[in-house]
Amino acid sequence: MQSQEVRWRYYLYSLTETQGLIAPVWVLVLQARGLSYTDIGLLGALYWAVLVLAEIPTGYIGDRIGRRRSLFIAALITAGGVGGLAFARTLLSFALALTAWAVGITFRSGTADAWLYSVLGRSGTADAYTHVRGRGRAVKLAATAITAVIGGVLYTKSLVAPFFLTAGLLAVNSAVVLSFPTVPDGQGRSRSESWLFSTTRQELTAAFKQPGMRSFVGYTVLLFGLVEVTRTFVQPIVAGDQVGLSVAAVGALYACFNIVAAGASALTSRIEQTLGVRVVGSS
Repeated sequence: MQSQEVRWRYYLYSLTETQGLIAPVWVLVLQARGLSYTDIGLLGALYWAVLVLAEIPTGYIGDRIGRRRSLFIAALITAGGVGGLAFARTLLSFALALTAWAVGITFRSGTADAWLYSVLGRSGTADAYTHVRGRGRAVKLAATAITAVIGGVLYTKSLVAPFFLTAGLLAVNSAVVLSFPTVPDGQGRSRSESWLFSTTRQELTAAFKQPGMRSFVGYTVLLFGLVEVTRTFVQPIVAGDQVGLSVAAVGALYACFNIVAAGASALTSRIEQTLGVRVVGSS
């Protein structure tokens, strides 16, 4: 497959991967179903706990079955989780849907990047990886911005419409994945799962013995934790009595965030060329 065709398929993958339709409203749905702020906080904690705990086992499965299959499974499981949010009515059903959503994301985590680098390497254009990935990221963020506005408007008509449409878009994403060429993963699949877990544990133990590493991890967890807690409660606050924005306006607010991020992502390769890989990677 030609390098240019691979790029366009990756851009289409990035486009259909967006979950912008539900981004500005999914917490509002939890609130509309009668969940309290405490319930929403517990669900957020569960979501992030599953993201962390599922990374290693889903990564191992992805190594065993291949990157394309892993991305296909990711799209299907994520679609199931997002679609499940539309039917959920109780705290337990929401917890199950969010768990599926998180597991689907871990199947995709890093896999698309690894596939892209491998397939570009086979065509002799590995040096274009940063450029292609940055453009793909920009495509996704731009699509997220547009669909965030649409999702906010749709929510005022039907609470569940953004979730059903997102699930359908992810189904299209799974079809796009099936059109990807298969490339060697370069992984040592003969190694056992116990060996992989043992190696990971040893590397983590060694890392935490480095001076200042524990405090760095602690500060990082605290920082990102505060950011995510803030993001979780943005929707009910700005759409509630505290601020009083309409849900459609919330969608526009999320769109602005993603437009800025899309612009920065599109310039990734130019920034890398100007500052160098080492400086960009350390920022």
